[in-house]
Amino acid sequence: MRREVEVDTALAEIWGREQANRMARDQAITAIHRDLGEKSYEGRYGEVRWPTTLPEAIEALWVKINSGVWSYSSADGRMIETYKAQQARTAIGRLEGAQVLAEELRAEASPLEAEYQANLWSRFFLVQNTGGHIHSSMNCATTFPTTQWSWLPELSGLEEDDAVEAYGPRLCSICYPSAPTEWTLGLPAKIDPKRCAGSSQIVEPTKKYGHYGLCPECAGHFALSSTGKLRPHHR
Repeated sequence: MRREVEVDTALAEIWGREQANRMARDQAITAIHRDLGEKSYEGRYGEVRWPTTLPEAIEALWVKINSGVWSYSSADGRMIETYKAQQARTAIGRLEGAQVLAEELRAEASPLEAEYQANLWSRFFLVQNTGGHIHSSMNCATTFPTTQWSWLPELSGLEEDDAVEAYGPRLCSICYPSAPTEWTLGLPAKIDPKRCAGSSQIVEPTKKYGHYGLCPECAGHFALSSTGKLRPHHR
């Protein structure tokens, strides 16, 4: 397995756990605010907002728990917390657990991310919706904070045409401005009548031309991809 694939496969798995942990954290935050009787509203960019900040909400919950507002006196005089207090304690505990796990996952990913930053190989990410495009990162301006992603680590370190061969012509035109137009439509590629049948065939590089190969169809020399395939070309 190529090192790029090995590193990004591990990072993709960590990222998946981070997404699940982030969901658990968000659920805990929602529970904390709702335990105070707060209602959320949509922010300017579609994000979830609350009337109070998270630290303020947690502090307010502890005041209610410790003041006895959510407790009652049993027959023998003991103070017993209501389900509301227990629920609030659980939500705060879940949030603290999610925060600890987030730090542990970042520490696990740190050496792998450092290796990527030292080499900066190509990466490919797929938007998870009908006709979703392939991007070179998850920071593309055409996407949103709510965009659902999946990693394509098996393509890490390869080139654009490898992504097209594996997933079809659906490259983002912003992430891949040099890609042919038919690769960035997100639709079945239009057939180019001038395209040589030797395009994308695997050939041996010629010594004379270095990273170029001889097309078996038209006998022309054309650039090779990282996997030894002839770049798309006309006869």
